[in-house]
Amino acid sequence: MALRTPPRRSSTTARAPESVAQPNVVDGFSSRFNVLLDRAGFPKSNRPGAVAKRFQVVLNTAKHWCLSDRIPQTHADLTRIVEHLLRDIPTRLDARAVIAWLLAGDAVPHPFGDDDTLGVVELYLEVAEFARRQGVEFSELPRDVRQVILRTVRARIGSSNAGDGQPRLDPTTREVLAGMLETGRALNRSP
Repeated sequence: MALRTPPRRSSTTARAPESVAQPNVVDGFSSRFNVLLDRAGFPKSNRPGAVAKRFQVVLNTAKHWCLSDRIPQTHADLTRIVEHLLRDIPTRLDARAVIAWLLAGDAVPHPFGDDDTLGVVELYLEVAEFARRQGVEFSELPRDVRQVILRTVRARIGSSNAGDGQPRLDPTTREVLAGMLETGRALNRSP
């Protein structure tokens, strides 16, 4: 007697097509996350290692975030990471707006989209630090003097000085800035 296999029954329920997308993958997430990491001052070399150490995750998890468009497991984790990174960025940004941008990309406004304004803020911070080292409190100079100094420095460094997006004061610009700060200090002292 031969063994027979039972006839195959046809399923009465339709099977949903299997999803091709991997869980927690959002197209473009890693490139946007790297922009956020750039703004927060994370090093580009061995970035996943730095991210893993900072957020206490395994290296593979950090690599997924930085390179493979995989987002953190929970919204709470993503919120914690974004809020932590925003503390290292000199401008005030709404964590919810940054999270929306990380997840939705161009469908929402780019939180760093006004690079011109951000560049001015970064330049202001660099000039203020240089002034402090020169013994001048930049924020105490009259507003119109600060604006003239920033416009002059900005025109001198121009767009050719934007290798990593950070303003850099070359030696000649530093000399010009030092002279302008001394003049500003003298103007500020006069009655």
